[in-house]
Amino acid sequence: MNSSGYSKTAVKILEASLPLFAARGYNGVAMRDIAQTVGITAAALYNHFSGKETLYFKALEYAFADKVDNLSAGLTIAGGSEERLRHLISFWIEIVGGDVILRSLLQREMSDADEQRLRLLLDRVFLPVYEGSRATLVEMSAGRMDAHVLFFFFF
Repeated sequence: MNSSGYSKTAVKILEASLPLFAARGYNGVAMRDIAQTVGITAAALYNHFSGKETLYFKALEYAFADKVDNLSAGLTIAGGSEERLRHLISFWIEIVGGDVILRSLLQREMSDADEQRLRLLLDRVFLPVYEGSRATLVEMSAGRMDAHVLFFFFF
């Protein structure tokens, strides 16, 4: 197991699935496509992930994990809310502007996803990002704006 808690094969699966989902969308990718890309059988793939939905959300969580850690570290720095705001804006620029695959995934989800999958995406992937930035957002708004609204403004 590596530091993310996944075996080497699971990491290969996660990393191989991200560009496929970004290019074709959730509905356009079959488990056999991912298995073929990784060079394993579909049965072997199911040994690591119980199904496509599980793999999809684990891949998104995996893609965001280091970025969320970076956000959390930056928001706990000493300094005022202005400095933390700069860090929050930089975080979103890095994610949306700097990672082509992640940007493609997010754009595809915003246009393709069904309501249930969007809700799961929010709960499983964005909730940790929001929770990490909530105190800064509340402080920045000085009670004049809901922290959720500010969060989605940045997104």
